[in-house]
Amino acid sequence: MEHSPEPRKRRPKGNGSLFQRKSDGLWYYAVVYKGHALKRCLGDFPSESEAWTEAEIVKADFLTRIANGELEPSTPATVTVSEVLDRYVRHLNLHAPKSAYVITCCVNATLRPHFGKRLVASLTTGDLQRFREERERQGRSAATINRDLSYLRTAFILESKSSHARIVPGSIPHFPIEKETQADSIFIGHQEYRTILEKLPTSLKCLFVIAYHLGISRSELLNLTFDAVDLRNRILWLIDDDGNTRRAPIYGDMEPWLSRQKRLRDSKFPDATSIFFWVAEDVAMSHGGYRLPPGSPVRRFEGTWDKAVSAAGHTGLRFQDIRASAVRNMIEGVGISEAQALDISGYKTRSVVVRHNINPPVMDVQKTGRLMSRWAKALKAT
Repeated sequence: MEHSPEPRKRRPKGNGSLFQRKSDGLWYYAVVYKGHALKRCLGDFPSESEAWTEAEIVKADFLTRIANGELEPSTPATVTVSEVLDRYVRHLNLHAPKSAYVITCCVNATLRPHFGKRLVASLTTGDLQRFREERERQGRSAATINRDLSYLRTAFILESKSSHARIVPGSIPHFPIEKETQADSIFIGHQEYRTILEKLPTSLKCLFVIAYHLGISRSELLNLTFDAVDLRNRILWLIDDDGNTRRAPIYGDMEPWLSRQKRLRDSKFPDATSIFFWVAEDVAMSHGGYRLPPGSPVRRFEGTWDKAVSAAGHTGLRFQDIRASAVRNMIEGVGISEAQALDISGYKTRSVVVRHNINPPVMDVQKTGRLMSRWAKALKAT
């Protein structure tokens, strides 16, 4: 008869806790001191009793450091800006991992060197204003400085709402966030589109056509495969960075260029899965890199793009600037709704519409009147 394992003996209160992580089998020891958990990895042990032997050593070390005041938790009077930023970074890694890397880089490069050792309680609006003035002297734009200050403000607010808050909500200073000037709208019209298309190498022409018509992000474009193309129903299936699927129409120049790209793939590079790939003549001219074999998917093309737009007379035009042009063309030119244009292009908010002052065409007055009359009749019927 099999014997069930002996139940774990509960140790007296105050000894801390010992647990083994399932993912890697490592043992950990943790104890709570003044509402804050102190935890340390013990390592790999064959039995719980051996892990407890090591835990007793760690416990003694914690007690010594507590007696020396080394582990005294921060209070509203002693917490530093660096500690608050640490909590903010942990929150980002847990809840917004896609934004965490960029924001963490900004925090470490700008906020920590300037404010890290300062006590939060000693920080005033004047300090924040002096930070702003210093960044302006360094040539930083108002938008960049606003982002830096907004990260710090968010860190303060997050800390004030935590269960063991070390910042009193009413004590957060005013942050001098200045109004940003409207973004320089770099739009390209149909004539500019034709000029740039003519100057681009063969490998990037179809890529540019799709970007100009749909305004989807660069990462979505470069990840498109031929399986996503439905020429019969004139639909392009898109998958965003979060794995969500949506449909986009194939219209304008898209159909002939996608058909041409598919014929080129079938005849010369049958193993290629990506819609956009480097052809032999472009590789020979080092557009895709000297060591890149023909048929390789397009990934980096900044240098080639800059040369082409400069030759077309549009020096400084970035590939990502095409997105705003595409949204404007869909709303103001084609006449589809703002919601449809944003859904096709993959924008989560309407910030691009506000930032670039994109306006829908004025609706015909008679058509507006008919729609309002129909709505009024439906309202009376209910």
